[in-house]
Amino acid sequence: MNTTDISHTPIDQNKPFSTATPQLQPPRLKVPRNPKILAPRLSHYLRKYNRYPNAPNVHPNPISFPTGQQKANWAASLPDITHRDTYPVWWRRPKHNKTCWLGFFSTWTASWVGDSQWDTRPWHAWAVAVLKLRNELGKCIIIYDCDPRIPSEPCDLSASAPVSPARADEAD
Repeated sequence: MNTTDISHTPIDQNKPFSTATPQLQPPRLKVPRNPKILAPRLSHYLRKYNRYPNAPNVHPNPISFPTGQQKANWAASLPDITHRDTYPVWWRRPKHNKTCWLGFFSTWTASWVGDSQWDTRPWHAWAVAVLKLRNELGKCIIIYDCDPRIPSEPCDLSASAPVSPARADEAD
């Protein structure tokens, strides 16, 4: 019989004993650097975070439209429309009891009406973190904007704002 004397083995008294499997830590993922990346590729990157229990809840698609109607209006103009979500889809999506939710937003900054170069205008990228407060009602919302310059012209993001050129005749 082979026995091993472990009486002299040092024990870390500050470390709790656990038989549970160790939690996976989120990897350091390579951030896409191409500013012209389309939504499917960005979604592939965002989805990777939700595999890890200790990571925040990351919405799997860029959030681009305040309403479903506005998303429908842009359908003919964006090649990656099916991989973009609306604000309500992001807000109502299950968060799986996570205390931090992250959303990546990609939104237009001006109306196309009267702009002959509307399809060459860049969209604006920004992010939102929502933190559930412990033992309190409500949430803390943090907005991160990597380029907070105000557009040169006012932007109207109300429900009546941009209608895609392909649907301009339907707006009359």
